[in-house]
Amino acid sequence: SDAAKTSQAARDLADELGLEAELKRIECYDISHMGGEQTTASMVVFLKGSPEKKEYRHFKLKELENGEIDDCKSLQEILRRRLQRLSQFSAPNLKGYSFKKPLKKDQETIQKTLETEEDLDWSRFVGLYYQAEAQESNLVGFASFSHPNTPNRPTDHNTLTVLGQTWIEGEHLNRALKHQLWSQLIEKVKTTHLYVACKKDEKEDYLSFGFTELKKVPEFLKKQTPNSQLQTPHSLLPTPYSELTFLIYKISKKTKDDTSFTQTPDLIILDGGKGQLNAGLEVLKSSGLNIPMIGLAKREEEIFLPKPTHQPSTPHLPTGLPAVVGQAGSPLPTPNSELPTPYSQLSSILLAKNSQALYLVQRLRDESHRFANELRKKLGGKKLTASEIDDIPGIGLIIKRRLLKQFGSINAIKSAPMADLERVVGQYIAKMLKEKLGGTEK
Repeated sequence: SDAAKTSQAARDLADELGLEAELKRIECYDISHMGGEQTTASMVVFLKGSPEKKEYRHFKLKELENGEIDDCKSLQEILRRRLQRLSQFSAPNLKGYSFKKPLKKDQETIQKTLETEEDLDWSRFVGLYYQAEAQESNLVGFASFSHPNTPNRPTDHNTLTVLGQTWIEGEHLNRALKHQLWSQLIEKVKTTHLYVACKKDEKEDYLSFGFTELKKVPEFLKKQTPNSQLQTPHSLLPTPYSELTFLIYKISKKTKDDTSFTQTPDLIILDGGKGQLNAGLEVLKSSGLNIPMIGLAKREEEIFLPKPTHQPSTPHLPTGLPAVVGQAGSPLPTPNSELPTPYSQLSSILLAKNSQALYLVQRLRDESHRFANELRKKLGGKKLTASEIDDIPGIGLIIKRRLLKQFGSINAIKSAPMADLERVVGQYIAKMLKEKLGGTEK
């Protein structure tokens, strides 16, 4: 059956890449633009080798300047947005961990860590607990928020929420777990924005979660006293103001509703070669997540993969990320392993021309290309309808749609014969179009 063939193709691809884990979910990303304008991106999803269109997602690029063409920068933006959501709302590798309000027996420990004897509002804390087999659950971390006094702010002080200190015991500390802790904390926050101050060399933890650096710090933040908990209580108080970075996070309760963004892919494919893969691996490593990633170049359908710094002692890594040494079937290094930066050490493989594995990656690439172009064309159509046609009397939404459906673009309308225009919109409007738009009939 077709389902059996596509499932087998996914298994074949996993074997070719040296992946131990089954490829249940594959995501492929592509960028589309028209001369640097209407730049869009796509995420297409295949489940067990078959397209799952309800899981597809479009992205509108936010960071590029109008007219700027940079596929690597575009890929980094959409992957950062995608992986931020994943690190916030998925819970990979959290066996044994739980999140809850700090137990009474642990509250004194937290007060000592914060170097305070003041009564604290424990409803603003989330404790991170770990329970090994046949042992009691122990506090291994916590995070908190506060509503500092802001007399110079015209609104109620509860509209300002500040992330307090985050502490995780050393052996448990990793970025993905820290992000999970913040996600649990945000569930308690009722405001729409969360502020934080950190040392400049620590800001990547916050940026990779979705915080944005404030280029201009608002006055109500500058006027905080050391006791306001704007700064991390004991680790930042001695830090000069000039050495701090201030960031803001926009809280959206709708984010969790998108189930496609909370699912962890077993493989990420980028449409492109070394440059695109290097860009993607940079974002992946920054996220702290452990997901296989490859690049598919159009030329000869060459697949690029990160190359290990040393040959692994076992044929497959339990975490699943392959690291190729020049032939199919070799395991890749995990994103968190020691790789050169930038990731210039890449290798490539060529799949057999008649293989189902190659057919699968081609379908993924072609589908991501089609889906990215779909949104760009829609945006281009909207831009056309909002330009020259809008200035012509007597042309409303219905006429615009009819013209664009028939001719596709302003240039096509300009070059269309008068007789063709008259058949679509009538003699009067056709004459108005020719007078206002000009153009030469083909």
